[in-house]
Amino acid sequence: SNEYRVVRAMPNTPAKLSKGMMGYFLGGLYSDQEKDQIYRMLAASGSAIEVKQEEDIDKVTALSGSGPAYFFYIAKAMVEAGTDMGLDEETAKKLVEGTMAGAYEIM
Repeated sequence: SNEYRVVRAMPNTPAKLSKGMMGYFLGGLYSDQEKDQIYRMLAASGSAIEVKQEEDIDKVTALSGSGPAYFFYIAKAMVEAGTDMGLDEETAKKLVEGTMAGAYEIM
């Protein structure tokens, strides 16, 4: 039989800081030891979660792979709203960064 073993993974940009979130799919048969090695390798960039169906990688891409861009877009809009209200840009950025960091901790 010609069985191929493939790991499909979708990292995101925070992986550059070891703060990423990576979804991955294991195509083929793997031993428990191999699964553990794959997980540890991928989780070295932050966190990793296995999805059970290959088509879920597209969902991972939309949610987590593209997620930082949405986050940056929201932050930029909030900073612009602050400057539109009359705050200087540095103050608006600090307020937005602190607000987002605090909101994350509540999650």
